[in-house]
Amino acid sequence: MSQAPLTRIIARLEHSLQARLFERTTRRVSLTHAGHALLLEAEPLLEKVDQTSRAVRHRISDRSRRFFVGCTKLAFFKIFPEAMERFKKEYPDIEVDVEELPTKTQLAYLQEGLIDVGFLLMPAKAKGITIRSVYIEKMKLAISVNHPLASEPQVNLKDFASDTFIIHPRSESPGLYDEIMHCCNQSGIKPKFRERPRDTSCIGLVCARVGVHFVSASTECIKPEGLIYKEIDNAPTLEMAVAWRKDDPADYLHIFESIPLL
Repeated sequence: MSQAPLTRIIARLEHSLQARLFERTTRRVSLTHAGHALLLEAEPLLEKVDQTSRAVRHRISDRSRRFFVGCTKLAFFKIFPEAMERFKKEYPDIEVDVEELPTKTQLAYLQEGLIDVGFLLMPAKAKGITIRSVYIEKMKLAISVNHPLASEPQVNLKDFASDTFIIHPRSESPGLYDEIMHCCNQSGIKPKFRERPRDTSCIGLVCARVGVHFVSASTECIKPEGLIYKEIDNAPTLEMAVAWRKDDPADYLHIFESIPLL
């Protein structure tokens, strides 16, 4: 909202309440005592509006027998298939809608009631959301078969100090991005980093010998020719989780509450 309509709305509100809500100077704007009082009264009302909105969306979804799921790209290969297979066995009449979403977007969609369950990357947290870790692994490093270290039986992260590391933008997976940076710092290296361009495959760039890329071991089944996955010391840890709203009354949540830790 632009400044002008916002100022008019505030003026109408102050006129209706017969009280000034803001102290304004040339340098700053702050709440008056009346403004603080209104804020304390309004916050629980706004929270109630959000809860009501989520409840309505949930009932509409439940009545239409639809289940909305968010999933990161990596979770599609590991925890998602087993969980959804069990879901379909127990609830065959419910239609499942799945959308690939980054972790940050999933958390926002869960809070807004736009999805019912999320399969996301850790670390993650959000108000009103239950997040349960279900999978942990050490990642591997994807390199070209023509890489100088391809035939070495044992390698360390330090050995790749001169390589370019192809990574996903931090906005997609901030936790994993930070974990990779931390591992490189712990190994005493400062390699070049290249963020994957939009709609470009990281693995494709590795095959083209543009750089190296950390991958989940669960994706080895789709390894293309000309590529190998190397186990290395000091590799980043990948942790996946399943998440849902704490106030969601749906009976199907027991499926996700009981997913075993892998």
